[in-house]
Amino acid sequence: MKLFFILLLAVSLRLWNLPSRMPFLADQGRDMLIVYHMVQNQRPTLLGPPSSQGNFFFGPLYYYLIAPGLILTNFNPLGASLMVILIDLIGLYFLFRLTHSFLIALIYATSPLLIHWSQSALNPFFIPGLTAICLFCLSRRRWFLSGILAGRIIQLHYATLPLLIVLFW
Repeated sequence: MKLFFILLLAVSLRLWNLPSRMPFLADQGRDMLIVYHMVQNQRPTLLGPPSSQGNFFFGPLYYYLIAPGLILTNFNPLGASLMVILIDLIGLYFLFRLTHSFLIALIYATSPLLIHWSQSALNPFFIPGLTAICLFCLSRRRWFLSGILAGRIIQLHYATLPLLIVLFW
């Protein structure tokens, strides 16, 4: 029952006035156009968003994570943010199952930074939810699934590499 109220609180804080609180930047427009062309041309990509710190690219997972939301909303940018919110809520569920702590889940649900991140669709904003799922899998000794998730998290942003090295050390 506690989990239900925490999830309800998290959903309401993330969805409240979402259209006016959701930032939409040039990077998001570029990424949504790429997903649009992937769907319209039925040609998947193996190259993700470019990095702003050099001439390299992230993995394409971000495009595939936002695609269902964009398709369901007829390519409205809110669809991509809804996918970030969904992954964030799934991560909150697994965080509660991992810690069994009402306080930790409440902090995650009401953190202004996490709420702001979940209202925008950029590749690093999937990391908190996926990391919570990865930690849950590690706690249950699901090594293969944890490794798959860790690889996916690294695809979203290479800054997570040190975190994952510590987790699997």
